[in-house]
Amino acid sequence: MTHISVSLLDPVGAVTLVGLAMLALVPLGAVWMLLDRRTIGRERVALKPTKFALSIAVYLLTIGWMLTYVRPERLGSGLIRLIVWGLLVSVALEFLCIAAQAVRGRRSHFNRATPLDGAISVGMGVLTVPFVGLLLPLAWEIAARPRVDATPVMVAAIIAGLVLTLVLGALTGVGMARNSLALAEAAARGARMTPDERRRTGLRLRLAHFCGIHALQAIPLIAAVAARFAGQAAAPLLVAGTVGYTAVTLALLFPRVFPRAWPVLNTVRATTRWWRGATRSS
Repeated sequence: MTHISVSLLDPVGAVTLVGLAMLALVPLGAVWMLLDRRTIGRERVALKPTKFALSIAVYLLTIGWMLTYVRPERLGSGLIRLIVWGLLVSVALEFLCIAAQAVRGRRSHFNRATPLDGAISVGMGVLTVPFVGLLLPLAWEIAARPRVDATPVMVAAIIAGLVLTLVLGALTGVGMARNSLALAEAAARGARMTPDERRRTGLRLRLAHFCGIHALQAIPLIAAVAARFAGQAAAPLLVAGTVGYTAVTLALLFPRVFPRAWPVLNTVRATTRWWRGATRSS
C-alpha cells in the first residue's frame, strides 16, 4: 500500500500505474464480450469500452515514457502535476462515460437520442479538451528543459508527436462530429446514404482519427528507427516521416485533396535521397 501511495505521488509512477490498470481491463472486457450478447449497431456492447481501455493504456504508458524526458527536478513542479492529474482525471471520466453507456446498451459518442444521452455525449466532448490540450504544455516543458542526456532527434520527435496529436486529433475529432451531425440532418430531411457509402465514410474518418491520436507513438517510433539504422540521416528522415505521416492523415480526412498529398510525399522522398547522397559524398 505504501509503495502504491508513493507511486501515485510520482507523476511518472501515477501515469504508468493507471495505464497498467487500464491494460488489465482489456481481458476483462473480452470476457464481458463473451458473456453479454447485446449489440449496438453491429458491435457487441462491450467492444467499445474494451477498445478504449486498450487505447487509453497505450496513451498513458506513452505519456509516462515521455515524462522521463523531463528533467528530474522538474517532475515535482506545479505544471507537471497539473498536466498529469488533468490527463488522469479526464481519461478516467471519459472511460467511465463509455463504460456506463455500454452497460445501458446505448451509443456513447454523438448520441442525442435522449437528454441523458445528449448530456453524456456533450460531456465526453468537453473532456477531450484537457485530454489532448494538456499535451501542449508537456511539449513546451520538454522543448524548454529536456533531460540533459536526451538525444536531440528523440526530443524533437516527442515534441512533434505531442503537437501533432493535439492538432490532428482535434481536426479528425471535429471531422467525425461534423459527419455525425450531417448524417442526422440528412436523415431528418429524408435523404439517405447507401450503407456502403456510410461504411466507407465512417471507416475513412476512423482511420484518420486513429492516425491523428497515434502520432504520439508513431513519430517517436520513426525517430527510433531512423536513429538505429540511418545514423547521420536520422534528422532528415524524421522530418520526411513526420511530413509523410501528416500528409496521409490529412488525405484521409480531406479526400478531395488526396491527389495533392502525393506530390508532397514525392518531395519528401526526393529530399531524403538528396540528403543520403550528400552524406555519402562528404
